[in-house]
This record gives sequence, structure tokens and C-alpha cells, in this order.
Amino acid sequence: MDNHTTLKLTEFRVLSNGANGGHSYVSSCIDYKNQNRKIVIFFKDKADEKKLQFLEEIYVEGNLLDEGEEYSLSLLGAKLIYS
Repeated sequence: MDNHTTLKLTEFRVLSNGANGGHSYVSSCIDYKNQNRKIVIFFKDKADEKKLQFLEEIYVEGNLLDEGEEYSLSLLGAKLIYS
């Protein structure tokens, strides 16, 4: 099940892949339903991806996907709302 979520992150890693000219994404851990869970954030707009390298904290919103405790959470179609 997915739902619209807003998060503030102060500790995160910016990672990238080489597909489609390269995309950046964020990996972090959050408290979700009283559990420490890994989350991977995939951005909708490449312009937001380019801003990530220079930020120490981010506010993002997107659709949260939880496929079970054994998997990482995903924030899909994410957008920087304040940086």
C-alpha cells in the first residue's frame, strides 16, 4: 500500500546509478511504525537530484511504499519541498 508522505532528513547518503544518463537517489533510515527502517528515495525531477550534493538536510514528499518489514521502504516520485 502506498500513501502520500512528507519527511525531513538530516542524515542521508546520496547515491547514483549509470542508467538513463545517471540518476541520483537518497538512502537513509527513519522511524516507521516504531521500527528503524531503511528508506530509499527516488526523485521525480532530475533537477531535484542535482541539488542533493549540496544539502545537509532535506524535506521531501512522495508516495511511500512498504512491501513488508524484510524490505526497505521506498519513497517514489519524490520532490524536494524545502532545502
